Amino acid sequence: MRHQHAIVAAIIPVVIAFGCVKEKKAEIPVTVVNKVGTVSLNIPGNNLPVDAALHVGDRILTGDKSMVTLSFPMDSAVRVYEKSEFIISVMGPAGTAGDDETEFIAKKGGALLVISKLAKPGSLRVKTPTAVASVRGTTFMVSVDDAGRSDAGPRTGVKVLSGTVHVAALNRPQLSCLVRKGEMIEVSDIIPATDATAIPRNTLDELTREESTLQKISAHEGSFVEDGQAEAFSRIAEKPAPELKTEKAIRQYYRKLEEVSLDDGTILVGAVIYQNASVARIHTVHGVIQVPTGSIKTIRMR
Repeated sequence: MRHQHAIVAAIIPVVIAFGCVKEKKAEIPVTVVNKVGTVSLNIPGNNLPVDAALHVGDRILTGDKSMVTLSFPMDSAVRVYEKSEFIISVMGPAGTAGDDETEFIAKKGGALLVISKLAKPGSLRVKTPTAVASVRGTTFMVSVDDAGRSDAGPRTGVKVLSGTVHVAALNRPQLSCLVRKGEMIEVSDIIPATDATAIPRNTLDELTREESTLQKISAHEGSFVEDGQAEAFSRIAEKPAPELKTEKAIRQYYRKLEEVSLDDGTILVGAVIYQNASVARIHTVHGVIQVPTGSIKTIRMR
């Protein structure tokens, strides 16, 4: 009789699961909180605007001197840094991390993740070309470096600011280790994940400041978004702009040239060097021009 009860108990969840197939779980809305420079959605040149909603399968591409911050309703946030390719692979039900797995793919570049309210250890992971980082804590950075690494292939770096992250080599998952607060590790196809070392003090201090910004954004403290941007982006957005007198000079300096169309018919040619929910700054041959973000109809590459 006890075995019958066990069988029935095992079958019930399966029946419930199949009965709910047609009623798809609501997808977690991922929101673009702020950005600097060139940030594209899925393909280069397809501008990703502030306040845009992202979904499973979306690919975020950041250019040189660029970064973007994403907010999740599960009290979490991700900051994707320059020259990165970051994919939302799997996402749990809306509003929570739920029992479903959540997965991001970092193909290149770097990202800082502040993750809260996980339903269970390991319910969020980040995959790279050479490693898998599974969250058992809250805040960590993942970076992928393939420059000059032909002997070892791409290298995945993981730095943990709080909690614990389980790191395993992608092709040799049996070689893994736990990376704890204040520690970092580097993994490649020929370097197993076995030994973590201390994060250098200056690097740890800088990441801790970034973590503080993201924690307040992840808590949806709306009034902080502007303050957080001013703090986190000041080194890029508020840096005095050089004098660039030709479109060619703008293209060479920013490695891009964009055409910004406004709702009054005005067309500005230059480089978008800063953008948030309120304003955007475009570096043109006439200097840096600031316009309301809401007045921008389209931004396209030239």
